Formats: sequence, C-alpha cells, structure tokens
Amino acid sequence: GEEGLNLRHKRKRKRISEARIPRVDVTAIDQCWAIDFVSDALSGGKRFRVLTT
Repeated sequence: GEEGLNLRHKRKRKRISEARIPRVDVTAIDQCWAIDFVSDALSGGKRFRVLTT
C-alpha cells in the first residue's frame, strides 16, 4: 500500500538542435543582452527560480 513515500522521476534532457543561427557581431553597447535562470532554496526548503537579465 501507499506509505507516504515519494519517488523522484528523472527528466530526460532536451537534445540541442543541430541547426544554429549564426551569431551577429555586436557593434554598440546594449545591442545584445543575455538572460539566465537562477534557482535556490529558502531556509524552509521551498525552491524558487528567478529569470535574470
């Protein structure tokens, strides 16, 4: 029976596409930006993610 146990399922990684868009040369400040996800956990164990620019 169910005993309150939880199993973590591993997610399959996405395959990166072979067709890439060539990079464009940056010629001015603020012409190209980057974004990233940052994840962490609070002291109570709750996880969160933030999108940074």
